[in-house]
Amino acid sequence: MIPLLLLTTFSSSLKINRRVLPAFYALLLTPPNKPISHPDHEPNSHSRPTSPSTLHSTLTDTLQTAITALVNASHVTGPFFLGSLISFVDVAFAPWIIRLSRVLKYYRQWPDPEVGSRWEAWVSAVEADERVKATVSDENSYHSVYREVGECGIEGLATSMNGNAMAEVHFAQRVVREEGFGLGGDVWGPLDRPGAVAEFERMQER
Repeated sequence: MIPLLLLTTFSSSLKINRRVLPAFYALLLTPPNKPISHPDHEPNSHSRPTSPSTLHSTLTDTLQTAITALVNASHVTGPFFLGSLISFVDVAFAPWIIRLSRVLKYYRQWPDPEVGSRWEAWVSAVEADERVKATVSDENSYHSVYREVGECGIEGLATSMNGNAMAEVHFAQRVVREEGFGLGGDVWGPLDRPGAVAEFERMQER
């Protein structure tokens, strides 16, 4: 019988790779919000495409749902995933926690953790850990990798991403293809937000 602690650790690590990573890149690769003007159509016309702001909201909700699932599986007070000591899940999640504040907050208005929340305690603990800090690049380094994508979305993919980041993007796209745009079926249903699904699939085909 597999110990519950080991099973929880494995399951949470899998969620980071197959939920958080794809949702992060889906949001980042979506072009920044821009006003959309359609002078040939009425404001409520059904022919109007999904607006970037609606798509960003959908993608932000998806990433927040993936993170909430990890928070709900963590130790009740933490501050780390299993309690007072850093664990494998924290190490696996740390790069994404850092990128939320260094990348998504800057380019996609990712919200800060709610003050006093379990999520804020986890983020603060990871960012303050000396072992994590020793592996984190300065903020300018993140911008050098993600600036083009942050400013242009998927159009900037070919000119800005380094080898590791490109490998992550390809993995994210493979997960979406294999498991559907619902990232496993537990976040988006194909009938709930068809416009957002179609828009992301259209961007991947470019």
